[in-house]
Amino acid sequence: MERTGKTFFAALLAAAVFFFVIGGGASFAAFQDQAEEEETEYGEEEYNAWAAADKEPDLLKRGAMLLDFVDKYPESKLMPYINSSYERLLFETSEAEKYGELEVLAEQWSQLRPGELQTLAYLAKATEILEHDEKCVECYEKIYKLRPTGSIAYQIARLYKKMGNDDKYLEWADSVMMYPEYETDFRLRYEIMQFYAAKNDITKADAFARETIKAADLVKEPGEDTRKHLLVARHDAYHVIGVHLYDQKQFDEAIDAFRKAIEAERYAEGYYWIGMCEWEKKMVDEAIESFAKAEVLGGDTAPKAKERLEQLYKALHNDTTIGIEKVYRRAKEELGIQ
Repeated sequence: MERTGKTFFAALLAAAVFFFVIGGGASFAAFQDQAEEEETEYGEEEYNAWAAADKEPDLLKRGAMLLDFVDKYPESKLMPYINSSYERLLFETSEAEKYGELEVLAEQWSQLRPGELQTLAYLAKATEILEHDEKCVECYEKIYKLRPTGSIAYQIARLYKKMGNDDKYLEWADSVMMYPEYETDFRLRYEIMQFYAAKNDITKADAFARETIKAADLVKEPGEDTRKHLLVARHDAYHVIGVHLYDQKQFDEAIDAFRKAIEAERYAEGYYWIGMCEWEKKMVDEAIESFAKAEVLGGDTAPKAKERLEQLYKALHNDTTIGIEKVYRRAKEELGIQ
């Protein structure tokens, strides 16, 4: 038997969108209230199948019933209702924080309706919370193709870093840094600098050290926590630059870089490297003073600094260390150490 009556396809779709935007779901009864909008025909069996599915309280079962409808009645005039019902189902599941169910439902709907941004967003949310990283990053990449943004690129980069895929992490981090809103993100550039430094790729580490400083200089009115991170970033970045310049025998520029690192945070290794640069420049007296400061500050660098200091001092004092305590006294005074 055929059922004929006034229907509400257009109003249903508009209502569904409205409810999803403001954070609510539309009830089946509310849909029926608009049944006088426009006239069409559909089978009673189809109508009852949709109505039963739309009222089903069990989320996964409701999803299965809606998908069964699509499979059984692919050309049904009720299909706009099915779409709206499934969109509402995804919304309700997300709001209930049932992420296991949301992953299943969103993945099924995405296979049926590929390229729907909202469905992909639900799937990305569920897989990220469930830490299904492979599936999550695949989903974010689909979203990025549909609507490329810096924030999505950043999410993809973070996921690849978490997964230990260095090549993909660096590829997507590079994409992130192309977006203007990330030009002040010194932390990302600092992170990549550390990555290359750990691999002893000093040339690339130097390049990202300079990018780190450039981004840091663009930060306006940082809060207390950010100021602390900026000091650390500048300190480490200038140190990397100084080491690279030393390797290139650009000793004056290296000394300047190490002094800037010390300005951000005083450290023994900085004075040691300055002493090495001064030694290379035959500035023996200055090198002695720098090595003394490095030793006085202590740490792992102190034994090397002591060895260099005594070697230079003996060369100037008939192979003895008589009077060397004066060098240490001056170093402590200049460092403000009692």
